[in-house]
Amino acid sequence: MRKIFFVSMVLITVLFMGCEDIFNSKISVQTTLSDSRFNGEFWYDGTGTSFSRWKFNGTNKATWSVNTYQYIYDISIFEMEIKLENNHLWSRLWDNEYSDWRDEGSYSFRNNGDLVIDGVLYEKR
Repeated sequence: MRKIFFVSMVLITVLFMGCEDIFNSKISVQTTLSDSRFNGEFWYDGTGTSFSRWKFNGTNKATWSVNTYQYIYDISIFEMEIKLENNHLWSRLWDNEYSDWRDEGSYSFRNNGDLVIDGVLYEKR
């Protein structure tokens, strides 16, 4: 009886040690971006019926907000993981294993600090 108890305790311990990485793993890890201009808030006012905002802090973790003005306080806010590759901005939901990388398009900065993503102007505020 003692042997069975001992063997079962060893197996349970080995099982939990093997699963530790699964339960405690993070999908997203915050790192500094290679382009330091990704800092601050950038707003797109749309066509009078919507707005969107990117908020960067110099790392690969950003906030994207959008409102379609259907309701006054109907603002959706998403924490995003971003990466910069070949002058393209890529994004996915922060720490979400089911979120795929999405190509937001090419990006550039104007002389005044405004950000252009895939031809859409986001004014720095």
